Amino acid sequence: MSAWQFPGYAIVLILAVLFACGSAALAWPRRNARGGTAFVLMMAATATWELFRVLEAVAVLPDAKIFWARFEYFGIATVPVLWFLFTRQYSRRDHARAGLGPAWLWIVPALTLVLVFSNEYHGWLWADIQPASGEPGAHLVYIHGVGFWIAAVYSYLLILLGTLVLAGAILRRKAVNRRQAISLLAGAIITWIANLAYLSGLSPVPGLDPTPFTFILTGVIYVYTLYRYRLFDLVPVSRHTLLDNMIEGVLVLDNEHRIADINSAAMRFLGLSGDSSIGADAPMLLGSWPQLLQYCDSPGETRGEIYVLGRHLDVRAVPLHESSRRRHGLLLVLRDISNHWVAEEALRDANARLQAHVAEIEALQVKLQEQAIRDSLTGLFNRRYLEETLQREIARSDRSGRPLGIVMIDIDHFKELNDAHGHRAGDVALQALGALLAANTRGGDVACRYGGEEFVLALPGTTLEVARERAERLRQAVEALRVEHEGTLLSMTISAGIAAYPAHGERVDQVLDNADQALYQAKNNGRNHCVARAVEARPPSKT
Repeated sequence: MSAWQFPGYAIVLILAVLFACGSAALAWPRRNARGGTAFVLMMAATATWELFRVLEAVAVLPDAKIFWARFEYFGIATVPVLWFLFTRQYSRRDHARAGLGPAWLWIVPALTLVLVFSNEYHGWLWADIQPASGEPGAHLVYIHGVGFWIAAVYSYLLILLGTLVLAGAILRRKAVNRRQAISLLAGAIITWIANLAYLSGLSPVPGLDPTPFTFILTGVIYVYTLYRYRLFDLVPVSRHTLLDNMIEGVLVLDNEHRIADINSAAMRFLGLSGDSSIGADAPMLLGSWPQLLQYCDSPGETRGEIYVLGRHLDVRAVPLHESSRRRHGLLLVLRDISNHWVAEEALRDANARLQAHVAEIEALQVKLQEQAIRDSLTGLFNRRYLEETLQREIARSDRSGRPLGIVMIDIDHFKELNDAHGHRAGDVALQALGALLAANTRGGDVACRYGGEEFVLALPGTTLEVARERAERLRQAVEALRVEHEGTLLSMTISAGIAAYPAHGERVDQVLDNADQALYQAKNNGRNHCVARAVEARPPSKT
């Protein structure tokens, strides 16, 4: 069984990681603003929580899930403290200072981490851990101990205090931007309600904490707040600084298809210089790239991909309007997606190699399965397969009421053949007999090398008399068989004992024992004979 899986809900968790990282990245430039550092760290802690929650979700073995769950507490234990610090700093509550606050705030989180990484010795954080179901990879249900509840009470006290601080800031319009605070509070409430539902046993999926799944909504709200309401009062930058520091290439064309503006990234992508670009005629300047020129006449917003100077570029063309009716130019945004193309190509190559490897493994599995049930010398089924098959055939015979014929075959004087011609000659004789048996069996029959020079035929739906007739035909075919070995024609005969189910026993071993006794009788009768076991006879004990 694989040590990893990928449940569908892992996608939601991964998106939550991305949104948390995105929020932290967007806030990073203003980390020195009030609450900026605490917010960045809170989003980083949230991303840490989510990342290890993803690893817990994709792990199959319970021990692996527990291993990753421990690391989730680096986020679980610190997010409430960072939320408290952020709300006080952001709301300018009591002149709260920037930074990580007093050391005593971190005592309980630190002790929580100690408890979680030593839980197996005391069980104070998790009193018991059980899979939610017997299915491989099922999520774990954590029975919390006293240490967990102490940490939970402390965390929710900080969350409540921080929420009250932020709610008060909403009422004080002059203190903070009201819309920012409402968005921040809305994002937090979604998460804390989900966590309270889990702690109170009201989770939609018993034992599964829904909190990590709500972070995607919280992340969307925070990203929107950062963009829409300019959280932390981001200072506008000049157009020149903005354009030249963009990693995307930007071209602005007027209605005459002249280049009105272009940034450094676009010039680098297209191999242009600033002196010759501004005011130049786009069709002439970009004549080497006809695939790019097609976007210059775009009547509406369009998007596509082009290949320029060894780069794969994503192109977005957006008409510029002074009003809803009049167009006065076109904006072209170029984004380098070469790494994405390389990654996709590598992924395709890896996928092709993986498919080839899977096909090789499947072929090997088929081969190994065949080797497990086949005799390597004769190619017939082996004794293990016969025993498994007879159990199924007897059950099928019970349901259908049809008999099951068993023929046990032994090569006469096989030792003398080996002694006279060598063991290689004996192997050739065994292979020849195996080929003959395989050629004279029906689709539902089972021909097996039982051991040494003994063979068994299982004949579903065959009565004792019909089995004896078939055994006799086989005996005659073997008697007429000649096998060439090193210039010598080898001949052999066989003896056969025939029994049938249910006439000769209710179990596999009883029927085989009766066939074996019939084989002994055939040998005692001078060999080269076929003997059917009498129905009323009881197997004598062997001496």
